[in-house]
Amino acid sequence: MGKNLADVEYKMRMTQDLKDKIVESAKEHNRSMNADIVARLEESFTKSFTESVDFAKGFLNSYLQIRATTYYSSMIDLKEQYEKEPSTELLYEITKYEILFNEMMKLAQREEELRLQKFDNSYSADEFEKITKQAFAQFHQIKKSDES
Repeated sequence: MGKNLADVEYKMRMTQDLKDKIVESAKEHNRSMNADIVARLEESFTKSFTESVDFAKGFLNSYLQIRATTYYSSMIDLKEQYEKEPSTELLYEITKYEILFNEMMKLAQREEELRLQKFDNSYSADEFEKITKQAFAQFHQIKKSDES
């Protein structure tokens, strides 16, 4: 057993078919059956963690796109009103929605580019916490700008 593993034993039952699959996998990866089972268990926890990060990123990107669409729609409506009856208030509102729309699109594009990058998606707990805090900070910043 490796130096980093505690000497904890756990007996388990499995079908012969499953054991054969583990033996084959262990041979393919040049490791013992025990090492293969441990590696697969650890991977299952990392995968779940990574899926949570991917879900959060997808949620943020969807939110950004929805907000951008809302701002664009408002901007078009205001421009139509401005053509009928120009005013400085309408011009101010149009400018505000153009800025919000452009910023949302930039953020959505940035998030999409990051999502498409080919990189290792396994995050440590510290990295996940940092990413989550950044996402929530962006979300609250966007929400604040919506309210003003």
